[in-house]
Amino acid sequence: METLRRIEPLRAYRQDEIETYKQQDTGKVPEFRWVCPTDIYVDETYQRKLRKRSLLLIDSIIKRFSWRRLKPPIVVALEDGTLHCIDGQHTAIAAATLQLNKIPVVVVEADTVELRADAFVGHNRDRVIMEPIDIYKGLLKANDPDAMDIHNVCTRAGVRIHQVQMRGVTRVGDCAAIRVIGHLIKRHSPMKARRVLEALVKAGRAPIQRVEIDAVEAMMLVKCPQLDPDQMAKIIRRVGEDGLVYSRVKAASEKRPWKHTLFEAYYMALEKQREHAV
Repeated sequence: METLRRIEPLRAYRQDEIETYKQQDTGKVPEFRWVCPTDIYVDETYQRKLRKRSLLLIDSIIKRFSWRRLKPPIVVALEDGTLHCIDGQHTAIAAATLQLNKIPVVVVEADTVELRADAFVGHNRDRVIMEPIDIYKGLLKANDPDAMDIHNVCTRAGVRIHQVQMRGVTRVGDCAAIRVIGHLIKRHSPMKARRVLEALVKAGRAPIQRVEIDAVEAMMLVKCPQLDPDQMAKIIRRVGEDGLVYSRVKAASEKRPWKHTLFEAYYMALEKQREHAV
């Protein structure tokens, strides 16, 4: 029960402010209905047309459809009975594609196009965009295989998935580059991805940045696969923070990806290390 947080009102508002906000014109109380998805219309004078991202989202809803994940579209019922969708057209299109006869919708009042357009903007603007870490935590709780792979690789490598704050205290192994780690695992394997992350942890990197993961991947898994985590950690320490900053400046001045100039810095450090050994 310690992980449960009860919904409570914010204490930052005075009672007179709350009363003022409650007295605004809020329109009629919404109505809940079950309707056929093909009875819903989209006004393209203010709604988005279907682009590539929209089609990908609809495809994802179709392939992973469940009533647990369905968010009822928000619609307006005009005087002639026509239902205009102001939020959730992707859900409605997916339901129509799946040939569902009825889906739940929330019917709100908006008599004019201006009010409907304003509601459309509000629904799409007044929302918190989920961070990759929040999505990862949800998938991990749901035992998603990819999320489990990331968790296992990071745990064994000593990496802590953590949202890095600009002025916050970071520990060795802190990293927020979930997508980069996920792609690293898929491109190679959990074992090889673990070796890359282990090298950065042994080098004392805090936090571990995505560019470092990319550059170390190029070193250990492409250019010099004979390198083990301890050897790579020594190279990373040799480049140091100054080398990291210099490679970034060089990338900007030469208009090249930062990971390429950092890889070059690592490889140059390896060459110097070999020269000293000789």
